[in-house]
Amino acid sequence: MEIIENDKPAKNGRGCGVRSRNLFIGSTLIAIGLLWLLENFGLLTERVTDAIFSWQMLLTLIGGYLLSQRRWVAGAVLSASGVVLLSAHLFDVDVPFDKVAFPAILVAVGLSVIFTVRNRN
Repeated sequence: MEIIENDKPAKNGRGCGVRSRNLFIGSTLIAIGLLWLLENFGLLTERVTDAIFSWQMLLTLIGGYLLSQRRWVAGAVLSASGVVLLSAHLFDVDVPFDKVAFPAILVAVGLSVIFTVRNRN
């Protein structure tokens, strides 16, 4: 019987393999399931439930996934954006989307362009 090693990085240097992706996705699904159970049993307040199951949290999770795949710049930008927007949601800070999001997206894209290393052949 042959053992196949699936957690080797790709040849292009991106990502860190199947194992870390599976670990992140599996632990995220477990956490979501446990939080959903707590919410169904009435152990979480509506405010916390709204924060956990929100698009801001999804943005944070996507950033965390990218960080687990060693895509540092994109992961950090998405995670930081998600955390800031989630904090604004939790503390009832009114953030007008058109006045904040578009400039923030431009800054994020600019940082990504500056710090992304491209393979030049």
